[in-house]
Amino acid sequence: MHYPYKVNLDECVKMFPLDQVVHGDNRAMESIVRGVCGPFDLAVIEQVRRQRNEAGPLADVFMFELGEPVERHAMKIGGTPYRPAGVSWPLCKGPQTESDVGFCPEAGTPMLFLGQFCFIDSKDLVPELPSDVLLIFVEDDTFSGEIELEWYSLGQEDLVAPNDVPPGASPFLNCFGHLCRITEPETGVYRGRSFMNATKIGGSLHYQQGEPAKETLICQLHSTGPSTRVPFPWVNHPAPVTSDNYQDFDMVSGGAVYVVSEPDGTIRAEFQCT
Repeated sequence: MHYPYKVNLDECVKMFPLDQVVHGDNRAMESIVRGVCGPFDLAVIEQVRRQRNEAGPLADVFMFELGEPVERHAMKIGGTPYRPAGVSWPLCKGPQTESDVGFCPEAGTPMLFLGQFCFIDSKDLVPELPSDVLLIFVEDDTFSGEIELEWYSLGQEDLVAPNDVPPGASPFLNCFGHLCRITEPETGVYRGRSFMNATKIGGSLHYQQGEPAKETLICQLHSTGPSTRVPFPWVNHPAPVTSDNYQDFDMVSGGAVYVVSEPDGTIRAEFQCT
């Protein structure tokens, strides 16, 4: 079994030659600032990297298609998780201190399904993992509470149905990822303006607050949204988006969830925003 949705980087670049998409109006650079959402973003950033002859670490970056994937194990945001039907839904623990009262959900409230990653074709980029598919749950949409991780192997047959998801437990924009293996720009060259602002497996670890110690990045789920006035803002939307049909996935002003492995093998997740 392989990851079901992939994009060839060279074919993507051919669709949007840099000398044809940059006309002095800063459209391409605006796309870079937003990060990677659709094919246009990836093509432009890759060509800038090649012009500068940069070669950082390998990473699997995701571009997004709106909607629910046919293949349930695909990387996704929101929607219905790749999860056995008989497993109890994770619940919030409730306030742990007096200062938490009023700021976090009550104990027993269903956690929110944020998204999932599939590592079936990306295991050469990351440390040894517990299984094939990682699910990420959060307590609320402020991302200030606990983050829970669940791991499942491929081959699950009896999966949770959409109507089995607790009401309100999957509130995020539903989209899924098309994977593309890339060479990242050199660390720090585009800090805040390139693949750092992308959802990805492996590659460089760039926290929005502070510097990493000795942990290794497993995956990064980043806020994403299409650039305006550019073609293919989403994989399945050739036409530019407008203010009338704009949708995005924003975690508290461009935040991201980082899943990392500590030197002792402990896997943890944390949310950061600027």
